Order: sequence, then structure tokens, then C-alpha cells
Amino acid sequence: EMMTLLTKNIPRDSLPTADIQDLLTDAVMSDSPKTCKAVMALTSSISESVITVARKRSNREIVRLLIPNTEERMEDEKEKLKREIISGTAGQLNKLPKSVEFDYNEKMEKM
Repeated sequence: EMMTLLTKNIPRDSLPTADIQDLLTDAVMSDSPKTCKAVMALTSSISESVITVARKRSNREIVRLLIPNTEERMEDEKEKLKREIISGTAGQLNKLPKSVEFDYNEKMEKM
């Protein structure tokens, strides 16, 4: 929410493209789709390095935001990984389940 407020008041042409791409990379690394969406409002282009980071982090929501129409390819990759795990050819890190972090502040508000 803070990032959304900040980006609403920043004109698109006031920040250099490299700085916006750095912000977008940091947003991707935060694993927060809301943050990514807010930073994406500052730019019309997304660098290949940001997309690479998003793919490495494997957050489906963020990848969908950055690269439209990726659902079919993601499903193919998911099936491929499933086959690799079943056959025992998947790497050690791919065999571990990924966890999802949650914001403690949101939990406190619900109480």
C-alpha cells in the first residue's frame, strides 16, 4: 500500500529508466504482486533481467503480471517438473516445497 501511494504521486518521466528497473527488480524480489503492480505503473517496458529474476523466484502471480499470456507455458513447466520429481531426475532444490510468506501486520489486523 505504501508503494502504491508513492508511485501515484511520482510522474513517469521523473525517474531514470535504470532506477525504475532497479525498483521493479526489488519489487519482484519482495514476492509481493501488489508492490510489483504499483512499480509497474511507472514504466511501460520491463527489462529482460527483471523477467529473469521473476522466473527464478517462481512466483506465479508476479510472472503473470510481468509476462501476459504465460499460463500455458507455466502449466507445461509444472507438468515437466512433476515428471522429473516422479522419475527422480529433478534437482534437490526442485524437490523441496516452496513456502509462502505472509505479512504479520495483516494477521494482527484480522485479530
